[in-house]
Amino acid sequence: SSGINAEYGGYQSNGYHNNHQRNRTYNPNNSRSNTTEQQAMQQIRIMVTFVETACELWGQVLTPDMVDIHAQLESDLNMLCPKLEPVTHVARTAVYATLWDRTWSRCITCSTPDPEGKVEVLYVDFGNRARKSLSELVLLRNPRVTDVPYLACPF
Repeated sequence: SSGINAEYGGYQSNGYHNNHQRNRTYNPNNSRSNTTEQQAMQQIRIMVTFVETACELWGQVLTPDMVDIHAQLESDLNMLCPKLEPVTHVARTAVYATLWDRTWSRCITCSTPDPEGKVEVLYVDFGNRARKSLSELVLLRNPRVTDVPYLACPF
């Protein structure tokens, strides 16, 4: 996780997934705040992509180039993935793609295959999870899609 401070719902998160502690956000109108606090707290904008629990969510940090990055990644995945063969086994360190909502999306595996040949995957650009058959996964090797940092961050 990134350690980025983000605002949502009047509270901040330090960007670490297992930290449930919430602090009040910085109020620039509060005269008691000192300069160090003001410099330490930076507001960023996030787009919530998946709500895990009432205290945990996934989001994408919105930057000026995020739309372009996402569009290029989606275009590259939709061009590359239909040509790839489905996997027959999985490695915990590999990045895969599978169809989600009729679009190819990057994912990692979170489990070993069950007796039916299904694994739990985490969609690294959105934060949601699903159970997928090995035959639905393709291994990504092209740096155009593997070198792009995961877009979703836990908050």
